[in-house]
Amino acid sequence: MSPGSNTESYPAIGRIGLRENHGKTSTSITPLRLIPQRLSRGWSTGLLLRNSRHHLERSKIATALRNKGWIVEEEISCLAENGSTIRVDILAYNADTKQGIIVDPTIRFEVECHQSAEVHLEKKSIYDPIVNYFKLKNALIHVEVFGLLIGARGTIPDFFEEFRRQFALPTSLRDDIVIIVLKDPAKS
Repeated sequence: MSPGSNTESYPAIGRIGLRENHGKTSTSITPLRLIPQRLSRGWSTGLLLRNSRHHLERSKIATALRNKGWIVEEEISCLAENGSTIRVDILAYNADTKQGIIVDPTIRFEVECHQSAEVHLEKKSIYDPIVNYFKLKNALIHVEVFGLLIGARGTIPDFFEEFRRQFALPTSLRDDIVIIVLKDPAKS
């Protein structure tokens, strides 16, 4: 069956790998098996490369925090105040001072000079409802959220640099992040 000859109507379920079927209502979709292979291969490859790049830069930041004596957990699921689950990229805390940080590094195309502040506020609004979960779970007094923008073309905003300096992370972290962003993750 060719992609255009689909006469079945599928309810929209909002899953990755499904797309709207041309000429039908927006509630009508085409299952991934009906999308030409060359297109679906490109979508999955792009997603894998993007995820690979994200995991590399997340791991670099986590390792830098570990090297400074922080206890670091990566990719952990937790329970928000409203009962939903959220996955946190990096939770780092100091067991002695009972201070913690949630770090969400985000790679996006740079579009304006205030974008890093907007990303930070966006991430704070997402992660603020789970701060109490980590305070209770890890006996922490204070947990702060940091949304870190990393430019898709290797730009490191001032906000990232302020974060790096605040936690005395090495300058090499910035350089390594730029290389990860610009380098093809498939060759890492």
